[in-house]
Amino acid sequence: MSRIEAARQRAAGAKQIAAAAAAAGFLVTLLLVRGTHIGHAATSTPVGFGSSSVAPSSSSPQTQTSVS
Repeated sequence: MSRIEAARQRAAGAKQIAAAAAAAGFLVTLLLVRGTHIGHAATSTPVGFGSSSVAPSSSSPQTQTSVS
């Protein structure tokens, strides 16, 4: 076996290891994200226009009508 053939075999092996590591990392990330979103979806509440945190104050502003 020549040095070139040996280098090609090492490169092919490294590519296979890199591809397997990338696939495993993708699956782990997918599972972590999916698990995170399921927990948040069950406890979150929608915020709409009627909520007190978004709606403006219902009291009328104080205005001065006389000049002293």
